Amino acid sequence: MSRRQVIALGLLALLPLAAACGHDYDSGLYYYEQAYLDEDVFDLMTNVLATGEAAYLGDFVDPLDIIQLPDATNRQTVVYALPDMYRLGFGPGVGEVALQIVEDGVDNPDPLAFTWATTTALTVDLIYEIYYLGLTPGARESDILLQARLTATRASTLDPFVVEYVISGTCYFGTTFCDFSTRFRAVGPPSAGPQAGYGDGDGYIDDPDVYDVFDIDVDWGTDRFRASGPVGCCASYDADFFYDEFFF
Repeated sequence: MSRRQVIALGLLALLPLAAACGHDYDSGLYYYEQAYLDEDVFDLMTNVLATGEAAYLGDFVDPLDIIQLPDATNRQTVVYALPDMYRLGFGPGVGEVALQIVEDGVDNPDPLAFTWATTTALTVDLIYEIYYLGLTPGARESDILLQARLTATRASTLDPFVVEYVISGTCYFGTTFCDFSTRFRAVGPPSAGPQAGYGDGDGYIDDPDVYDVFDIDVDWGTDRFRASGPVGCCASYDADFFYDEFFF
């Protein structure tokens, strides 16, 4: 259903209130505003989680798509293009990634050759920054710039990596602007499931179809996360999103 259709349904539902002006603050958000924020949160968190997943799992990179080779002048950071295709979590589109990996304090001179299965490091620090132009599931144009900083640690080479994710940046979805930062922890990629009760997320979503800015707070649970917070002075938003709604 398009935003135009949602607006039409919302207005029909509110016809008995036509004599009133402004918001009915006793009941909080209007139906269509709730639906818009549902879409905004879903699109934002889909890209955030996809960024963490791509950072951990890595991208397939054609040597012809490498823009900048790693060397001592850039602390062994490789920059490569993401050619036009559909990517899980990001949708169809194009992009560019900068990747740096540090193993036990030493810059990896070939980040694209790194694998979690073969590294002997006890601590891996990974920075993955993605700029992506794509389409959301609702066919809104997306323009995202997100950075994932991973700190992976283990007690011995026989143990799995416990990974702390810090993901932050900005996203445009059509005319909606999001600024967001989050911290969570998982044993492996985000799809393994964020650890309940560890970390949180905060930022804001400025959707011109909603009467005011939404100050978003994210709390990580066992099988879902909760997005909540005030919208302007007098309304609030509160909703649960199950992890399997995304790409897990």
